[in-house]
Amino acid sequence: MKSLVPREDSTLSKEDRLPMSFGMDKILRRHGIVVNEQIIEHACILYDCELCETRHSRFLATCGEHLEEISCIDCKRWSPMKLATTLMILSIPEEEIPSDPELASDEEVSKLRSDGSKRIYSEMVWARELLAETVKKLNSPPKPKSF
Repeated sequence: MKSLVPREDSTLSKEDRLPMSFGMDKILRRHGIVVNEQIIEHACILYDCELCETRHSRFLATCGEHLEEISCIDCKRWSPMKLATTLMILSIPEEEIPSDPELASDEEVSKLRSDGSKRIYSEMVWARELLAETVKKLNSPPKPKSF
């Protein structure tokens, strides 16, 4: 009950928990489904799984936008799971990812492993070196011009 209705504080007996909602019971019975403890447990599992995806979807969507920017892979319509798989490939390229074309095609995995994180790293190294060089030039006194 707490999983489906987090603010619910009442502790119901097993007999009271089973029918939980007359309306839900009525609709499910119409479809030949009898509400029992197993159905309620499965509903809680489904809810928790969807909650996990919802909790991370905004972060993953943002990562997808950055990924598209650096790799030119269109990932606007990717599922949160596919984006999470992609982040795993970028973060730990040597990690073995189960082969699943819906999560990442072999071509995408190859491109991400060879280009993705290396391109970001190379860009960051370039920017850091340029920054250090520029700061050094700004901090050094100008050389007098000779005629």
